[in-house]
Amino acid sequence: MIVMDLEWNRGNDDVCLDEVLQIGAVRIDGAGARISDTFNAYIRPTVHAELNVVAALLPDIDKFRKSELSFATAYMKFVKWCADDTVFASWGSSDWEVLRKNADYWKLPSPDSVDVIDLQASFSGSVGASSHMALYKAVQYCMIPDSFDFHSALNDAMYAALLTEWIEPDRMTLHKSVNKRVELLNKRFDRQHKHRSEYFNSPAGVLNCRCVRRIECPICGRRIWIDIWHSCDEEHYYSMFSCKEHGEFICRLTVMRNENGWRGCSTVPAITIDELENYQRAKAAVLHKCLGREGKRKAGLQRRRKAISIQA
Repeated sequence: MIVMDLEWNRGNDDVCLDEVLQIGAVRIDGAGARISDTFNAYIRPTVHAELNVVAALLPDIDKFRKSELSFATAYMKFVKWCADDTVFASWGSSDWEVLRKNADYWKLPSPDSVDVIDLQASFSGSVGASSHMALYKAVQYCMIPDSFDFHSALNDAMYAALLTEWIEPDRMTLHKSVNKRVELLNKRFDRQHKHRSEYFNSPAGVLNCRCVRRIECPICGRRIWIDIWHSCDEEHYYSMFSCKEHGEFICRLTVMRNENGWRGCSTVPAITIDELENYQRAKAAVLHKCLGREGKRKAGLQRRRKAISIQA
C-alpha cells in the first residue's frame, strides 16, 4: 500500500489550478505495518506568481522556492517509484484529483484506474467520530508523538500510515474509484433550476415531498425520482442518481425552517471536489428512505382501518 500526500498552492490569479508544490509518499505492507520506503519531492512553483494565504504558511516554503525540480520530473519519478503497487491511500480524497489535474495541465499521462482508500473517513468511522477528523487531531487522539511538522507532504503521509493501525479492517473498504470521481468531475452542464417544496410540520415531510424528489438529468432533461437521502446534519441532504444515457449525478437538498414550518429546495449542483466530499460524508452518516407510492398506499390503508375501528 502506498500512502500519499500533497501540498499545493491555489494562487491569487485566474489560473484554475491547485499547483502541486510537494509530493510525499510512504510504502507499507498493509494497515498497521511498518514503513518500508519513502518518496519526497519538492517542486518549484511556476504557474502562479504568488502564494495564497494557506500555501504561504507551509513549513517547507523555502524548499519549494529553492527547488530546481519541475512537476513533470517529480511526477514521473513518483510514478516510477510506485512501480506495480495497486493499493493507494491518502488522508482525505482530494489529493488524487489534484495530482490528476496537474498531470493534465502539463499534458502528462493521468493516473491509471486505481482505488484510493480514504484513510480520514476510515479512521473517523473506526473511532466513532461524529465528523471527519483532521490529521493532527487523529494523531493526538492516538497519542502518537508529533515529532515532525504537519502540512509537509512526507510527514503527513507518515502520520497517516501510522494511523492505519487504529482502522478497523472492514472500514478500509470505504474507498472510491478515482476514475469514477474523475468522470463525475469532468461532467459539464448548465446551471439547473431549483425545486421547492411546500411547508411541512417536520423535515420528514420535506424529504418525502414529490416536488423535491422529482429531478431531471441536467443534460437531456429525463425525469428521475430520488428514493433515498443521505445526511450528516439536519440541513443538507444528498443523493446520487443515474441517467441511462448520461450516467451519474448528485442531487442536493437544503432543508430550512421558518415561522411557517419546514421547507426544502433541491437542485443538481455543478460537480466539484467539495460537493463530492460533502456527498461522501453524508453517505457515511444517516440514510433516509423516501416514502414511495407503496409506502403511501400502506399508510393510507392503515389510516382508513384506524378510522373504521374508531367508528365501530
